[in-house]
Amino acid sequence: MRGRIDRIDLGNVDGQRAFNVIDYKLSKASCFTLDDLERGVALQLVVYACAARRLGLIDGDLFQIGFWVLKEDGFCCGLKQRGKKVSRIEPEVASTMEAALDRVLPQLAESIRSGYFPIVPEDDDERYNPDFKAVARTSQFRSVADVLEKTIR
Repeated sequence: MRGRIDRIDLGNVDGQRAFNVIDYKLSKASCFTLDDLERGVALQLVVYACAARRLGLIDGDLFQIGFWVLKEDGFCCGLKQRGKKVSRIEPEVASTMEAALDRVLPQLAESIRSGYFPIVPEDDDERYNPDFKAVARTSQFRSVADVLEKTIR
């Protein structure tokens, strides 16, 4: 696993040092939930925030993680929030995210080492570009899974 943190902003909030982790996107960015993190489908921003803190790159608490969408309205919170106003990620939530990451990453690494790559698309109507039909065979997978009653939900 590797990546590059695009941006870390440092500042003060209520007299306390705080930081934001921001990833630039050329196209759309979507918010994620804690459940998405637990399922291992939204790791990037949390990995970056955790790495920045654990490696000592920053001195402060996490304020926010998000995407800066260059072709749209700018900043968008990574972790889904209520309302439009950007607010601080509560310290308990930040701790929960780090703990989830500590559980999920070893599980994913073990699955990869074992050659386990399940085809479990989020959307039952998910369609793939026909150019990739040889490698993205969800329709065949679904029909076999349904017959064998091996669906995951």
